[in-house]
Amino acid sequence: MIIPSSFVAKNPIQLLVITPHGVVIDQKVDLVTVTTSQGQIGLLHGRMPFVASLLSGAIRYHTHGQVKTFTTTGGLVYSQPQLLKIISDQVTLSQKV
Repeated sequence: MIIPSSFVAKNPIQLLVITPHGVVIDQKVDLVTVTTSQGQIGLLHGRMPFVASLLSGAIRYHTHGQVKTFTTTGGLVYSQPQLLKIISDQVTLSQKV
């Protein structure tokens, strides 16, 4: 599925990215795309609770019509209807892949 970079959700979800050094990202976003051990998944506001292990690589999130990217060394993703937590040992922020 191709998602336009200008995608804006009706209800954003709170994205919280945590490392051992503290919170790296804490903001409302429209969509987060992660790669888990079961494959790639897009997470939106209102999703049923979900827990999965993350593979190392890029994570994309859409906010205010822009696509932003960061990379992780793996970790966990935990999604609740209004909150998405990503926990990783290491996160590197970037604007483009």
